[in-house]
Amino acid sequence: MGLIQREMEEKGIRTVSLMNLPNIGKIVRPPRIIQVNYSLGTIFGHAGDRDTQTAILKKAIEVALTGETESLLVYDPAKEGNE
Repeated sequence: MGLIQREMEEKGIRTVSLMNLPNIGKIVRPPRIIQVNYSLGTIFGHAGDRDTQTAILKKAIEVALTGETESLLVYDPAKEGNE
């Protein structure tokens, strides 16, 4: 995915990766990574948890819009109050 993201970024399209395996993110190094503190298969939170899923999606959109380029942004929706 990181290779595709870099190509898209070169064409002016901002991208964001949601990951729960930070070691993989450090190897692939896409421009923007949000590390979500959930287990594999639950990158947007647990099934039916609409508030958390919405909070994670809003965070990804915020990072894409601002162009934040930290290599690893750790995001824990529980600490953000699921806004």
